[in-house]
Amino acid sequence: MSDPKSQLAVAPAQQPRALLSVASLTGLDQQYLIETIKTQCFKGAASDAQVDAFISIACEMKVNPLLPGMLYAYPVSGGGIVPIMGPSGVYKKLAEHPEVDSWETTVFPEDVTKPPMHAVTKIFRKGRDHPLTYTALLSEWAIGTNPNWKTRPRHMLALRSLKHCANQIIHGIPYDEDDRVIMGDVIDVTSGALAAPDRPAPKPR
Repeated sequence: MSDPKSQLAVAPAQQPRALLSVASLTGLDQQYLIETIKTQCFKGAASDAQVDAFISIACEMKVNPLLPGMLYAYPVSGGGIVPIMGPSGVYKKLAEHPEVDSWETTVFPEDVTKPPMHAVTKIFRKGRDHPLTYTALLSEWAIGTNPNWKTRPRHMLALRSLKHCANQIIHGIPYDEDDRVIMGDVIDVTSGALAAPDRPAPKPR
């Protein structure tokens, strides 16, 4: 998995092709689109360069960032952004991919009255005998600071498995908040502030 810091993006002051593309997706006037993105897609104030970077990513991913669950941005120090793609964005990219025939995710144990332990996603590709697979273990992925892992663990395991399997065929999918907590680039998506990871302090040397 690539370094999450490589996804911090700073774009040139002008992105005419990207702006035209995203404006076409949303059906909004270009200037109005910029103002709408600043208020709807950013957690906190955003500079022009950060908005340009976000528009460039939305153009590359070919998603309408104003639709719920598609794409979000978190400004960071230094003038960059952290792009985050929601589940709806992943579903859209899979449905549109020319090589994807179908996909399925199973949470184990399948008995919903028992606590989930892991989830397996299979993505079937056209003309290929063997599917892409990814297994997400609850012990590896559950984040103590994210309440969804306590209230909806089966749902969260399924999403985690699906997204990381999708990364094998759709390159460049932005990471999400749980990835960044685990990797140490922590974002509290409820407040926009940095949060401490739920892990023990390192041992002194």
